Amino acid sequence: MEEILKNLKKLKEIEPSSECFFRTEVLVKSSPQPKRDFSPFLTISLSLIILIGLIFGLKNKTNQLAIHSKENKETKIAQMDFDLQLPQISYYQETENIISVALNEIINK
Repeated sequence: MEEILKNLKKLKEIEPSSECFFRTEVLVKSSPQPKRDFSPFLTISLSLIILIGLIFGLKNKTNQLAIHSKENKETKIAQMDFDLQLPQISYYQETENIISVALNEIINK
């Protein structure tokens, strides 16, 4: 068991030689590389398909955004009237309370 542990510790210290790096580099560079043969027609047609898709996609998005923004404006306008009424109601309630307290003080004197 001790011998196995010693051998394992020795294995941690093993490093590849400089020749190993050189041989690996030569093997990788000399191996046949896959050919990437794209015809110009294929490249241009794929580019046009992507471009047309992007144009129609963006056109559709802008139409949707315009519809949503119009709906948002209409809902904001409808909410604005309601939002303006709430502060007015609270203002009238506060002034009514102040006036009633003042009138009660005048009547009770």
